[in-house]
Amino acid sequence: MYDRLLTADVCFTVGEKTMTGTVVGYKWDASGNLIGKANPNPLLNTRMYQVQFSDGTVQDYAANHIAEAIYAAVDDEGNRFVLLEEILDCRYAIAAE
Repeated sequence: MYDRLLTADVCFTVGEKTMTGTVVGYKWDASGNLIGKANPNPLLNTRMYQVQFSDGTVQDYAANHIAEAIYAAVDDEGNRFVLLEEILDCRYAIAAE
């Protein structure tokens, strides 16, 4: 079964910072079994995933938290938006007429 959450880009609030990350894999228990059961419905999906953030840290998240983060980053028409923290430099050119 294709898992559409794998490799998804997500944005989470970690502490006081908003960080972007990528879903890199599943969470396994000590016996080597996947934690949770997959379901195409995000509300019924209990699987746990590992998210690697841009600073290199990896944290575990439930499928419904990842789905919520993905749906929060799109508008009613399905367009994705990204929030900027700051603009470091800006240049513009004036066109000659």
